[in-house]
Amino acid sequence: MIRKKKVRGGVVWDILSQQWDGMYIFLIQYEQREGQYNIPYKHKEDGQTLGIWLRVQRTANKNRNIDATKEKKMEELGVVWDVYAQQWEDMYMLILQYEQREGHCDVPWKHKEGGQNLGHWLSSQRNDKKTCKLDDDRLRRLEEIGIEWNPPQGGK
Repeated sequence: MIRKKKVRGGVVWDILSQQWDGMYIFLIQYEQREGQYNIPYKHKEDGQTLGIWLRVQRTANKNRNIDATKEKKMEELGVVWDVYAQQWEDMYMLILQYEQREGHCDVPWKHKEGGQNLGHWLSSQRNDKKTCKLDDDRLRRLEEIGIEWNPPQGGK
């Protein structure tokens, strides 16, 4: 059933749509204040559980169960649907930056790049490869930049 938002005599006839619009406004305000949409799950804005609401929207998108108009509005804001994929891409960009600067990808285990622990991340990628959990595309991309899967041991 398609609901139309109607207000007659001060009464809202489509409460769910009004609630969604209110949370959408909170989302915009959060981004304007924080500069990003990585909202902690339990975060509240003006008493409303914005973090939970955003997770619900992401789940609806993943399940292809989101209204196309709402999906488009969220995408126009720049909301990331798959947070984990975006985090991987962000770390990949950091290792590219490291490789371009250093000329290799032999990242020390405790090395931080852009405030992120790049050494730990690379160790996780190596472990994922070893346990066959690393996606083929990601494996290919890491190999293209020269990742050594079994680096020599020694203080890293």
